[in-house]
Amino acid sequence: MGWFINLRNSIGCVVLMAGMLTSGTTQATDYCQPHCYWRTVTVYVALQQPCVDYVVRYDHCGQPYLSKVVTYKTIQIPVRKQLKVCY
Repeated sequence: MGWFINLRNSIGCVVLMAGMLTSGTTQATDYCQPHCYWRTVTVYVALQQPCVDYVVRYDHCGQPYLSKVVTYKTIQIPVRKQLKVCY
């Protein structure tokens, strides 16, 4: 008689565990799909643009001459981008 009670308790535990495992599962359709849209934003890209200047320099005898000097100026250029926004 004792082995029958142990068998009944074992079967009850297996049924209880199976019920717990199947009740907690979710399917892919249970989740909400995120709401997404495309938004246009303007970002600024830094570029270096060469600038040519001529300056007056003097040689060792004190005579003036023109010298070409190249400098770089950083400019900001607006660029439009599409970003995906989800909420």
